[in-house]
Amino acid sequence: MKLKNVLIVIIIFIVIILTGVILSKNSKNENYTLEQINNIEYMVFKSDNKYGVINKNGEKVVEAVYDEIDIPNPTKSVFICKYDYNQEKQEYNIKVLNDKKEQILYQYFIIEAINLDWDTSETPYEKSVLKYKKNGKYGLIDFDGNIILKAKYDNIESLDFQEGLLIVEKNGKNGVINIKGDYILKEKYDIIKANEFYKASNEIENTGFIVGNLTSNGYKYGYVNYKNQKILNIEYDQIEILNNIEEGNTYFIAFKDGKAGLYSNKYNILKNVYDDIIYNEYNNCLIIENNGKQGVFKINGEMLLPIEYDNIFISGRYINTRKENNVEVFDYTNMDKISIQDVIGLNETIDNDRYIIAITSDEKYKIVDVVNKKIKDEEYDYLEYIENDEFIAYKEEKFGIVDVNGKIIVEFKYDDLQRVPNEHLIKGTEKNKDKLEIKYLDYNGNIVEKSNLDELYPQEIGKYTKVDLGYGQPYYIKK
Repeated sequence: MKLKNVLIVIIIFIVIILTGVILSKNSKNENYTLEQINNIEYMVFKSDNKYGVINKNGEKVVEAVYDEIDIPNPTKSVFICKYDYNQEKQEYNIKVLNDKKEQILYQYFIIEAINLDWDTSETPYEKSVLKYKKNGKYGLIDFDGNIILKAKYDNIESLDFQEGLLIVEKNGKNGVINIKGDYILKEKYDIIKANEFYKASNEIENTGFIVGNLTSNGYKYGYVNYKNQKILNIEYDQIEILNNIEEGNTYFIAFKDGKAGLYSNKYNILKNVYDDIIYNEYNNCLIIENNGKQGVFKINGEMLLPIEYDNIFISGRYINTRKENNVEVFDYTNMDKISIQDVIGLNETIDNDRYIIAITSDEKYKIVDVVNKKIKDEEYDYLEYIENDEFIAYKEEKFGIVDVNGKIIVEFKYDDLQRVPNEHLIKGTEKNKDKLEIKYLDYNGNIVEKSNLDELYPQEIGKYTKVDLGYGQPYYIKK
C-alpha cells in the first residue's frame, strides 16, 4: 500500500514537471518585444538615380552611389547597400555600412532586411533581426552580428500582419518562428496565412494561422491558434477569418464541398449548407445566400431576414432589399422598416449621423435630413459624403463638390474626384485639350502644392504631409 502511494506521488511529481516544461515552452514563444520607433535618425535620399543615407540633421552619412539602400531600423546605423546587380544570379552585391562609413557584418556573405509586405506606420522591415545566407541556406542574426539561428532554412520571410513572427521553409514545408528563433509551428504545411487580430489589437494571444496542404483534391485548409492548438481540421476548401468581432473568440466562414458554414472557434454555428456567406463588418452581421435568394443573420446565427430576397445590399445601418418588384429598407439597429416616398435605397454617410444619401426610383441621388425628416430637392447622378456637411457630387457627366444645401463648393468641371486615403485631400482629374491634368484639393476646394519626396531633406519634412496615391510613389503635400 505504501509502495502504491509512493508511485502515485512520483507520477504526480513527473506530471507537474512536464506541465512546467510545456508552460515554459509556451511562454517562451511570447518572450519577445517589438521595438517602437519614436525618432528617425537615418533615412535614404536619392540623387542622380543613386541612393545614399542622410541623418536627421540632413547631413550625408553615405554618399549616393548605390542602386538601392535598405535601412531596417531608422534608429540604428545599419545600412544595407546594394550595387552591381548580377542578372544571372538575380541578386545584388551587398555591403553593410554604419554611420562612420565602416563596413560591418562582413563575415556574412549576404545580408538582407526582412520586408514586411503589409502596411506599417514605422518601417517596412523587421526592426530587430536580419537574415543572412550561407551555403545556399538562410539564418537569422541581430544587428550586432550575433547568430540567432544557424543557416539551415531554404527561405525566411515575414508573416502578413504579424510583426515579430516569420515563416521558415525547409524541404518544401513551412513553419513559423518568432524573432528570438523559438518555434511556433513546425515545418509541416504547404501554406501558412495569418489573421489580422495581431495588427488590429496588438495582442498576440488572439492571433492564429490558416494552414493548408496540397491533397489529391487540391489544397485543403485548417486553422491553428498561436499556441499550436488545432481549431479547424485541414479539410476545408476555403477559410475566411472574421476579424475584430470579440476578444478571445475567432469566427470563420469556411467552405466544405462547395458549401459555406459559420464557425466560432470549434463550434459550428451555421452548417455547411449555404451557397455563400458574406460578412458585414459595420453591423457585425451576415448576408446568407442560397439557391439564388438572400437573407440576413446575426453573427450568433439568429435570423433577421429570411432567405427569400432577390437582392440585399447593406449601406451603413440600412439594409436595402429587393423581392421581385418590391423594394424595402430596414434599419439594422431595430429592424424597423423605413418608408420615404419614391426612395428605393438608403446609403448612410457613416461619418455623419444627421444625413443619409437616398437613391430615388428614377436612380437619382438625394440628401435626406434625418433629424428634420426631410429630403432635399437637389438631385445628382452620384453622391459621396466627405465631411463637414460636404459631398462629392456627379451630374451632367462632371464631378464637383457641394454642401448639404446644394451650394457649389467646387464647380462641376472635373472628370473624376477621389478622396486620397488617410488624408484630407481630394485628387481631381480634368481633361484639358486632350491632356489629363491632376490637381490636389483640400475639402474647401483650394488647390494645394505638391513636392516629390526626392527633393526633401529632413528639416523640411515637418512642413509637409505624406500622401500615398496607391501607385507605390509617395508624395508630400505642403501643409
